[in-house]
Amino acid sequence: MRKSLAKPVWIDRFILVGAGLFTFALVVSAIFDPTIRILHAFQKLIYIAVIVLTRIAVIAGGGHFLLIVGCLAGFLRTRPDVRRWSEFVAGGLVAVVYLAAIIVTTGPQYINLLKRVFRL
Repeated sequence: MRKSLAKPVWIDRFILVGAGLFTFALVVSAIFDPTIRILHAFQKLIYIAVIVLTRIAVIAGGGHFLLIVGCLAGFLRTRPDVRRWSEFVAGGLVAVVYLAAIIVTTGPQYINLLKRVFRL
C-alpha cells in the first residue's frame, strides 16, 4: 500500500506560528523605534510570502511573485497617472477572472483550491 504524500498539518502550523511570532517581534520593535517602521513593514512582506508560498507550488508561486514585482517596477517607472493606474488594476482583475474561468472550464479538479484561495 502506498503512503499518502499529503503534507502533515504540523508543518503548516509551524510555518504560520513562526512567521506570526516574528511578525509580532517586528511590530513590537517598531513601536519602540519608529525609525525602522518602514523597514519592518517591508520585512513583513517576506513572511507573508513564506506563508503563501508554502501553501501553493513554490516554483510557480515564486515565478508569479517575480513577474508581479517586475511588472509593477516597470509600470512605476512610467510615472503613471490616474487613468494608467485604473488600466493597470483593471488588467490585473481581468487576469484573475481569466484564470478563474479557465480553471472552472478546463480544470474542475482545481475548483476547490480556487474556492480556498478566494475564501469562497
